[in-house]
Order: sequence, then C-alpha cells, then structure tokens
Amino acid sequence: RYFRDVDGHEVDFIVMLRKKPWLAIEVKSGDRGLSPGLRYLLERSKFTFACQVSAQGGREQVLAPIGGCPVHLMPLTRLLACLP
Repeated sequence: RYFRDVDGHEVDFIVMLRKKPWLAIEVKSGDRGLSPGLRYLLERSKFTFACQVSAQGGREQVLAPIGGCPVHLMPLTRLLACLP
C-alpha cells in the first residue's frame, strides 16, 4: 500500500501486518533529510518500523523516535540486502 492525503503528504510504501500499519518506507533519489510526508504520517499513525531509503548516498543512521517509532535512514542497497 501507499499513503497520500488531500494536502499532498505521501509515503511510498506501507506494509500491513494483521490489517494494521507495520512498516512505512519512503524512497528518495538522494541522501537528504527526513521527508516531511514520512514525519507527518508517523506523527498521526502508529507504526512499529519506519525507514527512508536513498538510491544515492551511503548515510545510515537512526533518528529519534517520531510517535514512538524509530526512523532508520539508509541506502537502498542496505534495505534490499535485508530482504529474503
């Protein structure tokens, strides 16, 4: 799934577990700061995990939790390496 509201906030992927939001993934082309759309969603919904991945750049860090959910910034290659 994905998230988009009428004000233009969006997050690219929402993974559901037992019909509840579990993981939010925002994809960016460059290594930038946290996406406003991801921050907006995490402030208003409960997620277990959240990450923002970038196609270019190698920065990897964990930000302070937003709405109780830690946010991981990582290169796309790192996320793909974790998949089975």
